[in-house]
This record gives sequence, structure tokens and C-alpha cells, in this order.
Amino acid sequence: MFSKKSLDRIPEQRRIIGKRIRERRADRGVTLQDLASRLGKSPATLCRIESGQQAIDVDTFLQLARELDMSPYRTVLEVQLAEAVDGPSRRTLEVLGRLLDAIEMADDETGK
Repeated sequence: MFSKKSLDRIPEQRRIIGKRIRERRADRGVTLQDLASRLGKSPATLCRIESGQQAIDVDTFLQLARELDMSPYRTVLEVQLAEAVDGPSRRTLEVLGRLLDAIEMADDETGK
């Protein structure tokens, strides 16, 4: 079972994931309307997901990751690592991103 403490962090985790999705969408130059159309969702639904106001189901998360060419594994790992260092500051996420890039490159080189 989940502890009360871990359940209390869920809204913050949703906010971090939503922020990551919004940043990736903006980096790719994709509008909320375009992405919503591709996913068969309303722009309002995606806006609530990006703001952390609405939970995201696994299927939608995987569709978003595919559309935005982002790793769902990496996104979840970033959330967990950011929590481990007391919050997702922009600098922390940049450092963690470089660390994850290095891990992915090492995995590619070893064939994992």
C-alpha cells in the first residue's frame, strides 16, 4: 500500500509532470490546440493536465510522450529524483536531465 505521505505528494507530482509536458510542447512549437487534436482530447483537458489540476491516465501519458518525442520513463524518473532533492528547481531538473542523458547514452553504447 501507499503511505499517507506518498499519497499527499500526488498533486505535486501531477504538477511537475504537467509542467514537463507543457515545456516539451512549447520547445517543440506545438500549440495546445494542435496537440489536443492529435490526441482526440479537448484543449481544456490538456490545459488541466499541464497545470496539474487533472490526473493523467497511462494511455494519455504514453500518447503525449509519443507525440512530443519524450521518454515517459525519464519524465517519471525526473519527478522521483526532484522529490529526493526537495523540489524540482529548474537548475536541479537541468542537472538531472544531463545525468539521464548520460545514462541513456551509456545504455545505447552497451545495447541495453
